[in-house]
Parts: sequence; C-alpha cells; structure tokens
Amino acid sequence: MNKNREYISPVELADKLGRHPQTVYRWLRQGRVPGAFHDNGYNWRISLFEVERRLIGGKLLLK
Repeated sequence: MNKNREYISPVELADKLGRHPQTVYRWLRQGRVPGAFHDNGYNWRISLFEVERRLIGGKLLLK
C-alpha cells in the first residue's frame, strides 16, 4: 500500500499524539499540521506519511 495515499482524521491524530481533539482542530485551523486538507470542503484529512515523517519522540513538528 502506498503511504502517500493513507490519511487519518483529526481525532485519530489526537489519539496518536495523546492530545485533545480540539487541540488538533485548532492546529488545523491555524495551518500548522503538515499534509492536512479538507476532503470535501468540510472534513479534515491528514496525511499519515507526513505525520510519521515529522514525529520525533512522540511529538509532532508543526509548521
């Protein structure tokens, strides 16, 4: 499977990082999450490849 085509939701990212989902939504609104986009103009999708690429010690390097 191509990792560039795998996406997760903000809630899944929050769980992965041990953060509250509202924190992740705030980061998304601020444009700080790499590889994030709206899939239909409403739902956020986040590239799992980009997240894993920027995870260091369980912390996400934000933009």
